[in-house]
Amino acid sequence: AAITEPDELLKLAPTLPQSWVLKPVGAAYSDGVYIVHKGTDCTPSERGEGSLVRPRSRPLDVPSIVAQLNTLRSTGGRRAEVLGSSRKLEWNLSAFLLEELVECESGIFPPIDYRCYVVGSKLLWVGINHLNRQGVLGLGYVDAEYAVTPPIHNAQHIQTFSFVPQEELPPKPSCWDAIVTSARSLGAQLGVVRARFHPHCTDCAHI
Repeated sequence: AAITEPDELLKLAPTLPQSWVLKPVGAAYSDGVYIVHKGTDCTPSERGEGSLVRPRSRPLDVPSIVAQLNTLRSTGGRRAEVLGSSRKLEWNLSAFLLEELVECESGIFPPIDYRCYVVGSKLLWVGINHLNRQGVLGLGYVDAEYAVTPPIHNAQHIQTFSFVPQEELPPKPSCWDAIVTSARSLGAQLGVVRARFHPHCTDCAHI
């Protein structure tokens, strides 16, 4: 489902399942993203690159979420350091998506985020984003065989994360081959692709 005005969430909230996610159609740094798990708000209290912390459960306050979304829409984005300079990043806040909260087969919450970078049918690398037991954002880069490969990002960028060595990666998901095949297929069709997958139980991944 999609809403174009944050206030619409007030009417929809009673009809939503116990677990759901709301996110803008175009943003980054988790701005405008809200995670509801089993009826409680589990959205990380901090947002921004490298500053994610383990979500904490708190009572779901829909009017407060609506107010925050309206504030975000009024600002239109955020200032951030990009390639060594401070820039105003403009988000697309014309609509917000309401989606099912995917339960990760690993049991890790929030679900592990597998980001596949593909050119043509060639998989360059996969960035694996997850929160470790200490609540720190870990980022590991692997190849199609799930072996750690040197990060492609510049050193300054990678230092904002806790880089994950092979022995500390989450277990390879049961649908890993399906993730790689799907990413390559999308690249072959579209040329240059960054596809995000979330392994869900024993099913194939969600994009």
